[in-house]
Amino acid sequence: MSKPLCLTLLTAALMTGCAGNPVETAQQAVAEQIPFSEELQYREVQRYPDRVVCGQYRVVQRWGDYSPYRHFVYRDGVVDEKPSGRDVAIYCSENRLDSLYRETGIRIDDESRAHLVKVARDLRALHDALEAFYVDTGMYPDAGHGLAILVSNPHDDLRLRNYREGGYLATLPRDPWGQDYYYAPPEFAGSRQPPTLLSLGADGRQGGLDANTDIGLEHLHYLEYLLD
Repeated sequence: MSKPLCLTLLTAALMTGCAGNPVETAQQAVAEQIPFSEELQYREVQRYPDRVVCGQYRVVQRWGDYSPYRHFVYRDGVVDEKPSGRDVAIYCSENRLDSLYRETGIRIDDESRAHLVKVARDLRALHDALEAFYVDTGMYPDAGHGLAILVSNPHDDLRLRNYREGGYLATLPRDPWGQDYYYAPPEFAGSRQPPTLLSLGADGRQGGLDANTDIGLEHLHYLEYLLD
């Protein structure tokens, strides 16, 4: 076998081996997010179900100094090099459903699954409509208009001159318990800070556990991942 062919096969084998090793793939993804580092060191790197990889990394500075160790979470081909403590608790767990319940009060089981699937689907549709509305108008709906403005243009505000023809939703969804989703705009008008959007659960009141748990946009990525 010729030397160039041997080298080609060796390179291909190495690339295949790396691609099949989730830990190495995750570490490479972390390094790509920190392109100007001299060196990265890792500790407590571990695989979890569904090819999730979690661990800690630190940057070795040019003169030998070290940054503090920071957590990372790698899932679905994307690395989060600054995850929240809740992200680490839920994704970096052998039993993520139990961790979700401890962290949020949301229980996924046979009884709740269909309700939670609908909540996740509704929150995604409302979130996407709110973001499209923001892109067109430079603001989120105010408290006076609420979510209804996503369905039809009230024609009472000059800032709505770029309102999308036909609106952003055909109708407003109700949660699985037949209640409107709770909406509150950001504290500062025009802020890019996300609005508050919640299902208040079976009891229709803020707070509670299990079926009564409030489920908001901050929980959406957990539900979409764990209900898939």
